[in-house]
Amino acid sequence: MLSYRCYLLDNKDHITAAIDLEANELYEALDQALVILNEHREHSIEIWQGNERLYRTGRKAPPSAPRSPIAQA
Repeated sequence: MLSYRCYLLDNKDHITAAIDLEANELYEALDQALVILNEHREHSIEIWQGNERLYRTGRKAPPSAPRSPIAQA
């Protein structure tokens, strides 16, 4: 299992909560984070692993694509 952190952000991009996630793959952490976003009134979420932001999405903007480890090589 890999450890991720999901940040819930308000409409001014201030962090309102941080939730630790455990998942085998990024897409599993993303699924968990999107459920959390739908259950809360926050504007957007970010998923981080360590000091690297892997994903960001918001209610009013289309989601950004997760970065592929292959593209970074």
